[in-house]
Amino acid sequence: MHIKSLKSRLAFAFAAVLAAILAGAPGSAQTQERGVVAEQPNIVFVLTDDQTLDSFTPEVMPQTFSRIANPGTRFTDAVAAPPLCCPYRAGFLTGQYPHNHGVFSNRPGYPTLLKPKNTMGNWLQGAGYETAMVGKFLNGFGEEDETAVGPGWDEWYSVNFGSGFRDPDVNHNGTLITEQGYLTNILNDHAIEFVEDASAGEDPFFLWLSHISPHATTGPGGVAGTSCSAKMPQPTDADYEAFTGPTFEETIQSKPSYNEPGYGDKPREVDPLTPEQEQFIAKYWRCEIASLASVDRGIGDLVDRLDDLGELNETIVVFGSDNGFFHGEHRYPRGKGDIYREAMEVPLAVRIPPSVLGEPAVDSVGSTVTQLDLAATLLELGDADPCNGSKCRRLDGRSFAPLLRGDSSSWWRKRAVLFELGKRRCRLKVGVRTKRHTYVQRAPECDEGQKDAELYNRIKDPFELKNLARREKKAARRLARLTEDLRRCSGVKGRDPKALGATFCR
Repeated sequence: MHIKSLKSRLAFAFAAVLAAILAGAPGSAQTQERGVVAEQPNIVFVLTDDQTLDSFTPEVMPQTFSRIANPGTRFTDAVAAPPLCCPYRAGFLTGQYPHNHGVFSNRPGYPTLLKPKNTMGNWLQGAGYETAMVGKFLNGFGEEDETAVGPGWDEWYSVNFGSGFRDPDVNHNGTLITEQGYLTNILNDHAIEFVEDASAGEDPFFLWLSHISPHATTGPGGVAGTSCSAKMPQPTDADYEAFTGPTFEETIQSKPSYNEPGYGDKPREVDPLTPEQEQFIAKYWRCEIASLASVDRGIGDLVDRLDDLGELNETIVVFGSDNGFFHGEHRYPRGKGDIYREAMEVPLAVRIPPSVLGEPAVDSVGSTVTQLDLAATLLELGDADPCNGSKCRRLDGRSFAPLLRGDSSSWWRKRAVLFELGKRRCRLKVGVRTKRHTYVQRAPECDEGQKDAELYNRIKDPFELKNLARREKKAARRLARLTEDLRRCSGVKGRDPKALGATFCR
């Protein structure tokens, strides 16, 4: 394990505290829930794109379960805040909700990110980490300059999302190259190269391996043949042919929400799925599951290589997805970006060594967590602050390290996750998800009343079929007020001073 000397760590801690005091901006030592970290662990975060919770099973991803989920901790109520690629990633990089970091949609995406040089990569660099971003970054990054390198990354290996899965175009540390082979395998191989090089150095390392699979291609279809067309996920033909399930019929089509009947209580006017759409969805599902096979093998190889290098017992390994995905539920032929559980609920598993946590982690956590909390957790365990020099961010998430130890006493008893997504102004949808309810409406400043509101009781109606907004008006008004409170939230009560004009997040 490569750690900073005690002298340099004390110097950094003193500088961070001094910077926070001089800046007058809480978000550093006084806002982080800091424990005593004897050594800084390596951190590896493997992220998939558009992976539904239905595909996060040992049958689909045996290596991921045997290497991460089974020896680690499975989060059974992990939520994307919000469930769309770019806003999710911005939330992880900043530990904040969209109203604080600025990214509400995929377009324009990264150009709207506030303080882009004060994000996760910079924070971990400042704490002495060697950092690497391998794969997909944020939508909209590098559109004006294809050779641009994101701030905070020592190793930059980003993919041109539109170049397809065969022989992709890559930006490697500012140099444009065309790699030969299948994209997922190329990313897996480069991730392993990075940890091999980093393990030979003197610093801990942070690797963000950000896959495009199982997202559909936006570039040329058919990786090696014609198995999966354009606008579908892109497995190799071998993985497509090796597909054995789980089948679309048993996993998706059997849900009560599939091609939802009795659709009249929802504000959207959507026709039932056509036979052609159903055929497309079934094929899409097979391509999607098959495309995860190479992701899964890569995870097995990466974890095994960490073990071979003697780094595994000093490395936090995280697996997750940036949002769920629809496969005909609620009559969505495909997509994400809505508050229904198929989009909101995401895979999340964390393998953390006892030497890092201080004790063995629990097998599972049922408390609601988001990527904002993941950011706060990695900062705490990495002994880092959300600051770049004297400029600090105020985190909306909270470290879930206590949950990993089985202690939920300090966690939000009435956790409410804010949903805010879409183009700003009158195309914005806002809402809140609690343990019991899901609520969403158009931004009230752009709509008269709550005429388009949706309210679901997931305890009684787990498939979100009955919109209660008009029948349970008291509950709808209460959740509408909570939504408006959270739309101006910042920081966490008991950890941060209250910001002027803001509420606390919860």
